Amino acid sequence: MNTNILYTSDVGIGITELRANLAHWIGRAASGDEVVITDRGRAVARLVPAEPVDRWAELIESGVILRPDEVTRSHRSDDFPIAHEPTGVSLADELEAMRDEDR
Repeated sequence: MNTNILYTSDVGIGITELRANLAHWIGRAASGDEVVITDRGRAVARLVPAEPVDRWAELIESGVILRPDEVTRSHRSDDFPIAHEPTGVSLADELEAMRDEDR
């Protein structure tokens, strides 16, 4: 566990204070403040502004992932190699044989 975590915030509050004035602290976070929530003086959580980010859209735009309709259009099943040719042996039989070899 990393004990050298640096929390930078203008606002640090205890759990009791958070419970008593939840709407206020949510408002502070919504306005851009980072609120560090403490339990007996130890930071346990952060209340931060929500970022309206569509993570899927970001990944698609950056090219990390493709939309499902793009995958089916641009990739044919014969583009991917088959690891092993079918042998006619069931998977269960193959696993049993492998287990017997290990015994």
